[in-house]
Amino acid sequence: MEFIKFILLGLLAALGPIIGFVVSFYVKDELKKGRFLVEMALKLVLLAIVVIVLVSKLDSYTEIVIILALVIFQVLKSPFLYLTYGVLLFTSSFNPEVAGSIYMLTFIYFLFDGALKKQLKQVVINSLLFLITSLVAYGAWSIS
Repeated sequence: MEFIKFILLGLLAALGPIIGFVVSFYVKDELKKGRFLVEMALKLVLLAIVVIVLVSKLDSYTEIVIILALVIFQVLKSPFLYLTYGVLLFTSSFNPEVAGSIYMLTFIYFLFDGALKKQLKQVVINSLLFLITSLVAYGAWSIS
């Protein structure tokens, strides 16, 4: 995947948590009542990403590591989840057949996750972690 396209799609996905955070101010009452549904949607999107990674033609070791990291960091509610999504974005760029789906689902996941966050600082840090990880991985791969 060419670098400019990779950057633009990465930026779009990184805007997901920020957009979700802003939208959460307009739907506070609905978010209080439907928090369970948003958390369920996060889990369904994660499941869809796991299925797409499994059916993609990535290296089997890479698939296992990414899936384990996504599931473990989701359960632990760790900020390393965004780092894992950055690596997933980079690895999916090798397979254009699934890259679009991964980008779209990553954006949706980030949108819902940003809506659940309470502090803008955490949202911005998560977006930057994701963006920096994906760009460093792409840059390191390009150099080698």
